Amino acid sequence: MSADLKILIVEDILTDADLIQRELKKSGLSFTSEIVHTAGSFEAALERFVPNIILCDYSLPSFDAVSAFKIKQALAPDTPFIIVSGIIGEQNAVDLIKSGVTDYASKERLVTLVPKINRALTDWEERAEKRIMAEKLSIQTEALIIANKELVVQNEENKKRAAELSIAYEKLQKAGEELKKQEVVLISESNLRQLADLMPQMVWTAKQDGMIDYYNKQWFEYTGFEEGQNEEGWLSVLHQDDVEPWRKTFNDSIKTGNPFQVESRFKDRKKPLTHRWFLCRWLPVKDSVGNITRWIGTCTDINDAKGKQEELQQTEKRRADFIKMVSHELKTPVTSIKGYVELLMMILEEHKIESFRPEIKNSLFRINHQVSRLTRLITEMLDLSRIETGKLELKNELFSLTQLVNDAVEDISFTNPNHTVKLYSEFSCNIYGDRGRIEQVIINLVTNAIKYSAQGDSIDVYITKAKDNCVDVSVKDNGIGIDKHEHQKIFERFYRVDGKVEETYGGFGIGLFLANEIIERHNGSINIDSEKGKGAVFTFTLPVAS
Repeated sequence: MSADLKILIVEDILTDADLIQRELKKSGLSFTSEIVHTAGSFEAALERFVPNIILCDYSLPSFDAVSAFKIKQALAPDTPFIIVSGIIGEQNAVDLIKSGVTDYASKERLVTLVPKINRALTDWEERAEKRIMAEKLSIQTEALIIANKELVVQNEENKKRAAELSIAYEKLQKAGEELKKQEVVLISESNLRQLADLMPQMVWTAKQDGMIDYYNKQWFEYTGFEEGQNEEGWLSVLHQDDVEPWRKTFNDSIKTGNPFQVESRFKDRKKPLTHRWFLCRWLPVKDSVGNITRWIGTCTDINDAKGKQEELQQTEKRRADFIKMVSHELKTPVTSIKGYVELLMMILEEHKIESFRPEIKNSLFRINHQVSRLTRLITEMLDLSRIETGKLELKNELFSLTQLVNDAVEDISFTNPNHTVKLYSEFSCNIYGDRGRIEQVIINLVTNAIKYSAQGDSIDVYITKAKDNCVDVSVKDNGIGIDKHEHQKIFERFYRVDGKVEETYGGFGIGLFLANEIIERHNGSINIDSEKGKGAVFTFTLPVAS
């Protein structure tokens, strides 16, 4: 905290206020202060003075510390609030701290006040840093979502362009088929060239041996050549790195009579030293008995589409690399934290240390639960990256699905004591698959059911026999439910249900996407039966091992 520390003192006895200020100055603390003793002046000071910390007497003539704390919570909830009094009593002080008051200092022991102020300000700064980090993470996540939406739009544009190119190619194929049916010799050369000149592509024709004998006007407009001026044809406009691949493909096509399709770079005469990408196709024209009579080719400018495609690929790669990097960077410290917490819990359990307060053990339990949840989120982000790069591998083995579900339910019940998870096993079987991945799906469905259910609700898990030698595993809850029009969307990547209620629940929206991917890779399926406000039943189906 800087030297410009602002302290608001709520005290009706000026001598007591003076003693407090003397003690603070004696400790070397640099500050400015303001003294108030009524509710009105206290509210005004909060808005005008904007203190960094509040020191408040427990009892004043017109109001008390409890009333002041409530006002502070409404107007400045993050500002530390320390009660400085000599009559409050130890139990009252403890109760107030539990309700949210930062700390308590006795007027008889003002020497303890400065350390408590420093500690309160340090805690406040740490909370502020965490809040800033959370806001940054939220902004980054939103940016990723926006980038993903932009990628989807770009991908749709590329698909549209590819469809247009495909249509043009199909039209050319149909023209070639028509030429085969009617015999090229019956079509006048002038009509063919007029047709070629109307096409936006560069069109060229060659004799049976591959010797080019015609270019349409688009060729001359692009290259700047005049008819009969250039003898080398394509080789003179190709990028030097594309000359040999083009020559080899061309010669192989002449020998085999097969069509070919290549992407090549042509010199751009309007922009010296630059090239544009073209999609080139070369088709044989055959007579009624299958003999090649000549060749016809087209070149379509795909430079813009190529650029967008490369940009899309680079953007997608950067996004995937970012997710992978962030997930890996988070996983190491989170794993260390979880290890230390579990070590402390083990020490408390093994040595039966009774001197520790119950709240310490409860706090360790809650920390361990939250770290486990964060670990699952990080694992999901890594799995998402593996799926996108095609590196999600399955370690298949034969195992008991019934035992796996039972073990998973026991583990989840232990870490979620506020909910009852019941298992109803009507069918016992083995399946062949990745035990860890199937367990991941079970944990995801059950923890989702817990998250979206009221505290104390029961979660029911069923194992039943399905048709076609399959097994069903269902997870039923009585939570908030999901509208039917969103049943398929919830299995999409990053999709989260819209609505004010759902916004209170955390998550990246990839858990069900991963679950669906894992089940499908096991030749299974996953579905949902739910209505808004009536809970949900998620069921995945897997083939039983022979």
